[in-house]
Amino acid sequence: MLKLICVVAVVGCSVAEKRCPPKSWRAEEVSLGLYLPKIDNVYEPRKEGDHSLVYYDADNKRSAIISNFTVGSKTGDNKYIFDYTAGKKYTIDLKANTCKSESFTETFKEWCITDDATFLYDAKLGYTADGTDTVDAKVYYTENVVHSHTVGHITAITSDLNVPIQSYTFGRGGDKYLLLSLVGNVASPIPAADADVFTPPASCSSSYLPEAELDLSAGPLRRLLLGL
Repeated sequence: MLKLICVVAVVGCSVAEKRCPPKSWRAEEVSLGLYLPKIDNVYEPRKEGDHSLVYYDADNKRSAIISNFTVGSKTGDNKYIFDYTAGKKYTIDLKANTCKSESFTETFKEWCITDDATFLYDAKLGYTADGTDTVDAKVYYTENVVHSHTVGHITAITSDLNVPIQSYTFGRGGDKYLLLSLVGNVASPIPAADADVFTPPASCSSSYLPEAELDLSAGPLRRLLLGL
């Protein structure tokens, strides 16, 4: 069982400096989202979760995600590859061993804590009382608007590499949902053993659309890279 103990020293709120992670890294993310959407004037509880490996390569403007996820009663094992230079997105259904390719025009999203974020406090994440095996982190608050809805984010990044390791995302203005994400096993640069993670299957089709494809994702890193 993963246990995190957060010991924080509040230093007040201030405008942050822009903080960016290394140009190349891989991280493991576990997320759980709880939602209460109003459907036909009735609130219906919903749960989403995922366990993903996320790959980020800013130098070559590409990213990849390997994910086991649950949306309601449905589950999936998908891999996504985004090649922003070529303008191609690949969706691979790992259970059905099928692949779909499609063109897209989005620009590569650099993952950074921007200078308009609010710095909240320094934190120490770990699981030992004597302070060993802990991670020093900085915590920030940001907001953005997605499909006319305001979303708040509390994000902890490592003090050394500026890689996100913990986050809470929540709806503002009446939107009822909460999303928790924990990130670990960070490696920078991307390990040589994973060098082929950005290579799509040779049989990938531009016309095939898996019937069971769920282009949904719970984790903040996945949402960022999927453009959700």
